[in-house]
Amino acid sequence: MPLCNQYLDTNRDSCPTSWLCYSFQTWNNSSLCAPQVLCSTLEPCINDKKCQVSSSVCVVNSCCSTPVCMPLALSNLCTVTANIAVGRICSSATWQQNSTTYFQDVWHNYLHSHDFFLDSDNNIIMSEYCDNRIVKYSGKNNTIATLLANGNSTYYMEAMFVHPSGIIYTVESRYNYSSYERLYRFQRYTNVDGLAGTTLFGDTSCGTAANQICGCKSLFVDTQGGIYCSDSQNHRIVKIIPYTSTIIIIAGATNGSMGYGTNELYYPSSIFVDQSGNLIVLDSGNSRLLKFSPGNRNGTILFSPYSYSWGSYMYVDAFGIVYYTSYSGIYRWVPGATYPTMIIGGSSFSTLRFDVYGNLYTIDNSKNTIE
Repeated sequence: MPLCNQYLDTNRDSCPTSWLCYSFQTWNNSSLCAPQVLCSTLEPCINDKKCQVSSSVCVVNSCCSTPVCMPLALSNLCTVTANIAVGRICSSATWQQNSTTYFQDVWHNYLHSHDFFLDSDNNIIMSEYCDNRIVKYSGKNNTIATLLANGNSTYYMEAMFVHPSGIIYTVESRYNYSSYERLYRFQRYTNVDGLAGTTLFGDTSCGTAANQICGCKSLFVDTQGGIYCSDSQNHRIVKIIPYTSTIIIIAGATNGSMGYGTNELYYPSSIFVDQSGNLIVLDSGNSRLLKFSPGNRNGTILFSPYSYSWGSYMYVDAFGIVYYTSYSGIYRWVPGATYPTMIIGGSSFSTLRFDVYGNLYTIDNSKNTIE
């Protein structure tokens, strides 16, 4: 059941509109702006007024069956995202071409980090592939390491998504030497789950059945807790149904075959789901960006820059402006434009993130750093 408010229409006016934020009543009769999320992702209040951690506030007038603890990070997100949408990152913004190293040695100790997120304090939340753990790096020069998740050592981190609520979702894999196949699982890590996390889906072997995937090139969790996976090897995007080990194909093939039509995909990579439920897919094999409306398996081509460099990592902001990396640099596409434009030159960029001030962060594989 989603967290909602019995005065949604009237109370939206008092909250930022860049996210679907609403005003909720707390246990001490103050108000708190927050987006809708699934009740199952929130902890219940203690005695209907207290929360286990000081970073959450008890909300009493939601649609959940009992009062729930709303992370302040979600409330901050409403304010932060509104500030950015007001104009801090406009469609014609420019960035300095000379970067500053923010984190050294992302492949340190052979941990092979493939992804990172930034929290509201610009701390780095990093997935470490070989040790199958997630670490927050903070303090001066990001030298203070805090363990957030420590999964089974037989697994490897394939993909990670940090929800605005602070919940961490991962796709992990291991090799089964008995059956000679790779197995996959989806994990959730919260304060309640502990460092070992909770398995939402899997183990499952590679395949095209309703309970199988063949890895996850990109993972995305929407504001209501919907879990989406870019099942690139099967040329499709799927939605995971937690605890049931079943999936729903949202876009792409039903039989694992690649294709070139607007109802087909060819090694899709990064994905994004907007507030209206529209799915944005970086269809890397077809060198194009597709948009799928809810329930529609036939996509719309937003742009297809065959003469432009193409990549596998994408970021979409609150305005629907798309940023992506390629072998020649970082590009930006503004809705309505025919072609993207290069904003930063370079040859080895991967993951893209922005902080609340509009500064851009990326892994520079040539330097082995976050710039």
